[in-house]
Amino acid sequence: MTNQQSDPGPLATDEHGRPIVKLLAAGWNDERVSRELSLSKRTVQRRIQRFMAEHGCSSRFALGYVLGMQAGRGLVPEGSDQQASARGLPLTGR
Repeated sequence: MTNQQSDPGPLATDEHGRPIVKLLAAGWNDERVSRELSLSKRTVQRRIQRFMAEHGCSSRFALGYVLGMQAGRGLVPEGSDQQASARGLPLTGR
């Protein structure tokens, strides 16, 4: 684990990262996320890889765990969809 995992980093605040994380947390696959956000599938995959690298994660599962832990500690802005999904609450705008 790296020190980056203790800080919300760009993933929690980046305007491009939030929608990807929200849809992945809702169970969407890369292809569906790419269609919804009008991005190429490869762009979505590259961004997920970047998020994983930023948080020192070797898998998408580990990334989800780290984000969930951040949300539970209040490192994700209060009321955000990331925080709701990490606590098992329904995401808004679905």
